[in-house]
Amino acid sequence: MTDKLVVVDGKTFEVFDGEIRSAYGRKLLENKWEDGKTPVEVITYETRYEKVTAFDKIPSDELPGNDAIVDIVNNKRKANARQKAMQTAQDAAGVIKPTMEDDDELKIKSIVIGLVASKHYDETQARALARKMLNLPAE
Repeated sequence: MTDKLVVVDGKTFEVFDGEIRSAYGRKLLENKWEDGKTPVEVITYETRYEKVTAFDKIPSDELPGNDAIVDIVNNKRKANARQKAMQTAQDAAGVIKPTMEDDDELKIKSIVIGLVASKHYDETQARALARKMLNLPAE
């Protein structure tokens, strides 16, 4: 994703792009497509929005009210408490966090990311090559 700021008529816009690789819980190629449309693995997009550059520049109708601010703070605290409790529960249950040193799948995923980013391999080819590089049996 690439972000850049542009100023048009004194207004600051953030322009950003991205890639869509799945829709409706499936990889793109696994979805149904409209007649005449060619299925693709990746859809790219670019858009922009007017970026607020200072608190006093937020339009009054977009400022959250007190109840919304209370909800924001409580949601942040709840999310933090949930993460801490989940980590504590995982630790107590003996779940070990995988590392690059001890988890082959983590190594494979890391290698696959780089190979797919090179645009010379699709994910299947990259996984096969990664397994070969790590001297692991083929899937």
